[in-house]
Parts: sequence; structure tokens; C-alpha cells
Amino acid sequence: MYSAFRGVLRGLMGFPIEQPMESIKTQWQANPSKTSEVAIMKSIYKEKGIYKGFFAGSLPNAGRVVVKNLYRYPVMIGMPIQIENTMRRMGMKASENKQL
Repeated sequence: MYSAFRGVLRGLMGFPIEQPMESIKTQWQANPSKTSEVAIMKSIYKEKGIYKGFFAGSLPNAGRVVVKNLYRYPVMIGMPIQIENTMRRMGMKASENKQL
């Protein structure tokens, strides 16, 4: 449970940086005639402003981030421990090279 909380917290901490990047990417895909990120950023800011432009679609994206990190981190932390315990019960030697 603690690792799930850490995963959600990690996902939400990066969200204020990730969401504007997603908006820029989406606008670039919708308008391939624009040639640079700067042109797209200027266009978004001029047409919609900061919050409605760069943070449009934040709620569904935040929900996706929370759900993804809610299961992802327990699996990443819990699975190696479970595999190591299973290997010990089977009499196999766990790897000496642990990456943390």
C-alpha cells in the first residue's frame, strides 16, 4: 500500500510539467503545418491562455496518471521480492547483483 501511495505521489508531482508538454504535443499533431514548439506554444497562449490552453484535459489525464501509478509501483517493488522468495522456496539461488 505504501508503494502505491508513493507511485501516485510521484505521478502527481510530475503532472504540472507533463500536462503542458502533452498539450503542445497534441496541438502539434493536430496542426502539422506548424514547424516548431515555440510557434505552437505562442499559438496556444494567444488563443486560449495558460490554464485553458496548456492545462486543457487535465482532469482525465490526472486520473490516468493516478490509476497507472497506483498499480505500477507496487508491481515494480513487490514482484522482485515475490520472485526472490519463490526462488528461495524452490531452492534456487537469487541473483547477487541487485539493482535498487
